[in-house]
Amino acid sequence: GETVGSMARAALAQFDNIEPIEQYFSLVRSKSQMEKVIAAVDLHPGMVLYTLVDPDLRDMLKAACHARNVPCIPVLAQLIAEIS
Repeated sequence: GETVGSMARAALAQFDNIEPIEQYFSLVRSKSQMEKVIAAVDLHPGMVLYTLVDPDLRDMLKAACHARNVPCIPVLAQLIAEIS
């Protein structure tokens, strides 16, 4: 949650008059936890930023966001790819 929050605040600082509604779900490690995250997206649709290691949970989140036409951004993917 802290990594995503810091990156989101840094990005939002580039824009005026934006007051985001932030929701944090830390340590999501099971399908049932991810289902709660997806239910929250249903209640408050908006951009989803994430850091997930588990490929199954990552795919589950991406599919759910795609089905809802909600942007879903893996905030560390590019950095990890470049380091690799």
